[in-house]
Amino acid sequence: MKFALVADDEAVVLNLVASVVESFGFEVTVCDNGSAALKATNNHHFDLVICDNHMDGNPDRWGTEVIKNVQHHNKDVKTILMSGKSPENHTADRFLLKPFSSIEELENAILSLFSDL
Repeated sequence: MKFALVADDEAVVLNLVASVVESFGFEVTVCDNGSAALKATNNHHFDLVICDNHMDGNPDRWGTEVIKNVQHHNKDVKTILMSGKSPENHTADRFLLKPFSSIEELENAILSLFSDL
């Protein structure tokens, strides 16, 4: 079983992304804020992390911090950063511009990271 973290402060996006990830057979942990996402990455092993860059109305880049944290603890984790605008510096494996043009865009990003799905 593969494990995924999905973090976004927009409930509709959070539920949509979690549903898509679950459709690939992942057990999904959801977080609706950056603080909870950071805590989750410290306490659990994830194979995939999909995170919004700006959460909680916080100007700090929660998503990039979550991704850096999980990559520090797990060199094999696959990561996708989502945002309404492209960040200048990020270490995520993939970047998705929100809003998505289609669900297939998200699905293709996930598929591009895993050869066994």
